[in-house]
Amino acid sequence: ASEGSVFDIGEAGFADKAAASLHGVGWAVLRGALAPDHVEALGRAAAAASEELLQLDPSRMGNRGPRRYSFGGASRTHHMVHLEAWAQLLDLPAIQDVLDTAFNGSYVSIGGGGDFVLGETD
Repeated sequence: ASEGSVFDIGEAGFADKAAASLHGVGWAVLRGALAPDHVEALGRAAAAASEELLQLDPSRMGNRGPRRYSFGGASRTHHMVHLEAWAQLLDLPAIQDVLDTAFNGSYVSIGGGGDFVLGETD
């Protein structure tokens, strides 16, 4: 990760800097945005979703290349916000602050997914 796109939510002006990163490189990491219990819940949800996906792909062909997977791409809804752990991400104040700043309060949050890659993948 580029340290230039990693922001601590306790840092003054983090939302402005993260919004600029979204426009510049397309992503930002917000350290401290998730409470430990949400990290655990999201980890459990991701583990369950990845296990379900891997059960359907015993040869590990992936849906983004060999041994590479997109949660959203594998879902019938093409996102994961139908699962509570993902949906709660949209309600986090730090994320809302960044999105409000980046898009002047004029946006709709849809989608939500993420990718994972199995070990020993080129």
